[in-house]
Amino acid sequence: MKRIIIFIILIPSFLCSQELGVKEKIDEYLEQTEKVWEFQGSVLVAKSDVIIYDDVYGMANLKDKKRNTTTTKFLIGSVTKSFTAIAIMQLVEKGVLNLDHPISSYLKNYSVDNWRKITIRHLLSHTSGIPVFSMLPDFRKKAMLSSSVNDIVDLFKDEPLIFEPGTKQQYGSPGYLLLGIIIEDVTGLTYQDYIKQHISNIAGMSETDICEDYKSRPDFAIGYFKEARGKLIEAEPMIFPVAFSAGALSSTTHDLYLLDCALNGDILLNANSLEIMLNSEKGEYGLGFNIRNLAGHKIAGHDGTAPGFCATFQRWLDDSLCVVILSNNASLPLPIFNIADALAAIVLNERYELPLLKHPIPLEIDQLTEYEGVYQEKNDTYHVIGLVGHRLAERNNYGIVKPILPESEDIFYYEQDLTATIRFSRDGEGNISQLISKKLFDERVAHKLGEAKADSIACAGSIVSVPTSVLNIYEGSYQFSPEAPNWNIFVNENRLFARAAGLPAIELLPLSETTFCIRSLGTRVMFNYDDNNTVIGITYIDQGTKRNARRISKSN
Repeated sequence: MKRIIIFIILIPSFLCSQELGVKEKIDEYLEQTEKVWEFQGSVLVAKSDVIIYDDVYGMANLKDKKRNTTTTKFLIGSVTKSFTAIAIMQLVEKGVLNLDHPISSYLKNYSVDNWRKITIRHLLSHTSGIPVFSMLPDFRKKAMLSSSVNDIVDLFKDEPLIFEPGTKQQYGSPGYLLLGIIIEDVTGLTYQDYIKQHISNIAGMSETDICEDYKSRPDFAIGYFKEARGKLIEAEPMIFPVAFSAGALSSTTHDLYLLDCALNGDILLNANSLEIMLNSEKGEYGLGFNIRNLAGHKIAGHDGTAPGFCATFQRWLDDSLCVVILSNNASLPLPIFNIADALAAIVLNERYELPLLKHPIPLEIDQLTEYEGVYQEKNDTYHVIGLVGHRLAERNNYGIVKPILPESEDIFYYEQDLTATIRFSRDGEGNISQLISKKLFDERVAHKLGEAKADSIACAGSIVSVPTSVLNIYEGSYQFSPEAPNWNIFVNENRLFARAAGLPAIELLPLSETTFCIRSLGTRVMFNYDDNNTVIGITYIDQGTKRNARRISKSN
């Protein structure tokens, strides 16, 4: 009997020691994050529905020297989109909405010709083709004068779509503003009341709400960002009509953990609805959640930013792991989800590195061009490496371009992700032959492709031969706007190049006699003719967004 009693006592002791080890490692990591990256905020980590880490760092209010606590509220920015998507799927379950019906069936006050092919699913998955309104001319100035979300919609409703609905994915907020309006139109409730009644109250999330008076409330952190001299200063207030159902909610780490528990328990949605939300047909976004795979671990979650705040809500689906980080320093030197990834690595006993700051070494342009090319992994994932201005950048399968900076010879790091590196390997003759990308415990090898195949992949089309006599026609200077540097286009050794003032020349690879591609960016450059068959300008197309430049001279 004594043996049995001793055995029972030893099990909790063993578990506690293991748990304590994890907590100590997380403490070490976050203390270094606070010291090196000036992290401040609240952190919660839960495994198998048990909270294993719950702590805070830094100040909620620098002026009053008030520290963050585990009950401090933060703006959560685009994590709001997950709430909006859950609300929509609840209405789909009730038969009030249909994912594949056009949004015109549900929007009472909008009948927009451009939107007739757009469905609820397109809005949820960012595949509607509606342009990102923050990029529209004078948007912020006009938004400051707006008093309602309808005023914001009026700013972009007449803009042409940037692609056919369902054909591409471009992340943005316009679609989620429309989803919030749809929720209000079909339920008769305000968006805020719907979220309260059908999500927050059901999941026990008493601290999650839209709080327009957040700046004057003692239970909120003050949002900060770093000015040019490196000092943290208070951020401007949020423009709530702009944020609305795309980014207006505030919450705590504990409340977001309760959201994870409610999703695990099928309290808010049934299993079929969750499965639909957590599958992505295009890119890395499902319906209301980012979907990622890190070394075989499937992660569903969302990140968010708001003036002075950043947030991440991660659900490691196969590991029963939830990581929530809310920060009131919006100027961290890397996206906040990278910190969450590292904490997950600690819990899962995977490889990670303590936070550090990196500084690039100087390399000449001809040294950087040595690394240019297309590198292919076994699973057909591509890394397109090329010059963008004076720096190298990587473009992935989804068209996302990320600057990479030289840390040492043949080793680069991502400007916005200090936890990930790219190491280039050389063959016996000293030529670059492959790259190894490493992020925490995820390491992947990609082999460099031959030029012909590389160019066709980089440009998503076959490179053709264009006579030099045709290329010569395009030589000249082109102006996008008086403020932007002109492009000088010229021919060198039977190849066409473009150069902006002060930047290296970039080659324009021909897809036809009038359409060319920039290898490193995957963008299109189209030459435009008038009725007299004279070249009058170019159209620059980047992921559906078009910019026009007029020709201002025929020679350089």
